[in-house]
Amino acid sequence: MSGPYNYLHNKDINSYTFITVHGIEYFVYLADGSHYFEKYPQFAAYVIMFGFYTNPVKNIPADKNVRITITQIITNYFIANEDKILLFVCEQGDGKQFFRMKKFNGWFTLAGNLKIVKTDLEIPFDNGFTYLSVLYHKRNIHANEIEKALQNFEQDFLK
Repeated sequence: MSGPYNYLHNKDINSYTFITVHGIEYFVYLADGSHYFEKYPQFAAYVIMFGFYTNPVKNIPADKNVRITITQIITNYFIANEDKILLFVCEQGDGKQFFRMKKFNGWFTLAGNLKIVKTDLEIPFDNGFTYLSVLYHKRNIHANEIEKALQNFEQDFLK
């Protein structure tokens, strides 16, 4: 059976947790991301950094219900918070940031939520790139300002 896993929302730290049929616990977090857009005070306070990780496991089996659960969390978040902007930064400590972005892009495509706008950015950093996605609801009152900021993001980020 495919469908989202049951998840718990910890409102105190704005995070979600769920456990897969394989016993792998996932942590989905939402944290302040305003520093990424500090040059845009009109919406910087609405920027939330989104990410997820698992308890330490060597091999994580393929499980489409993880994708379904995480995309449901994102979709439900935007239903309740049309004014927010989610920023997904691919962790690069292990050199797998490109593959994380590729997987996240695939999840977004499969979810097919046409009410969410997603822009991907590739920022030169150290000896490689930082990959990130910016997501916001089409009805976000700052949509035009967000688009303008994204056009200048690389220059703003590197300064």
